[in-house]
Amino acid sequence: MVKVIVGFFLGMVLVGCSPKEPTLPVTVPAQEMPQPPLEPKKPLAIHPHCAKHKEAAEHAYTYIMEEFEEAYFSTKDFRGANAQLFLITAGAQTAFAQNINAAQETYEKQYALAKSLHCNLSTFPASPLEALRKKINAAIP
Repeated sequence: MVKVIVGFFLGMVLVGCSPKEPTLPVTVPAQEMPQPPLEPKKPLAIHPHCAKHKEAAEHAYTYIMEEFEEAYFSTKDFRGANAQLFLITAGAQTAFAQNINAAQETYEKQYALAKSLHCNLSTFPASPLEALRKKINAAIP
C-alpha cells in the first residue's frame, strides 16, 4: 500500500512539474485616445506703446547717424569720426559727445522698455554707436 501512496504522490508531483505548452503573451492593441482639437496659437498681443518706443528709438538712431553724416562722413573724415566715437564712448564733456550720448541713452531706454513689454525687437534699428563703429571700420583701411 505504501507503494501505491508513494506512486500516487510521485505521479502528482511529476504531472504537476511537466512542461506546459508555451503560450505567447497576449497583446491588446492600444486604443487611440481621442485628442482634443488643438487650438491655433494666438499671436502675442502687441502692446499699444510698442510703436511709440520704436519711433523714439528710430528718432535717436537717425539723429546720431545724421550728426555724424554732417560732421564727418560728408567730408569722408573717417579718422575724425573714429576719434569722436572714442570721445563719445569715453564720456567726454564736449557738446557733440554729450548730445550723442543723450541720444544713445534715449535709444537704450526705449529699447529696454520695448523689451520689457515683449515688443517685436527685430524691427528696431541696431544700436547707433555699433552701426557707426561698423561703418567707420569698413571705411578705414
